[in-house]
Amino acid sequence: MGPHHLRIGERARVQMNRALAWWIEHRPAAPDLLDEELVLAFERVRETPHAGQLVRGRRTIARRVLLPRTEYFLYYRADESER
Repeated sequence: MGPHHLRIGERARVQMNRALAWWIEHRPAAPDLLDEELVLAFERVRETPHAGQLVRGRRTIARRVLLPRTEYFLYYRADESER
């Protein structure tokens, strides 16, 4: 089977764009680092969606993976029906 489909919700997209803008402004020595780590994390999640650590929210269970150099977390949910 091939990689899973990746869908980014509007709220997540807004948060991601804010984080990227902040990173570019405040980390001039490595302005592309967060973007690069997100790309790698997206690839990892698409290939192995259950690799992330399980975390419980107030209303849902999700997974997260650490972006090691920026120390951000990428939170996501894997939906097997939308492979």
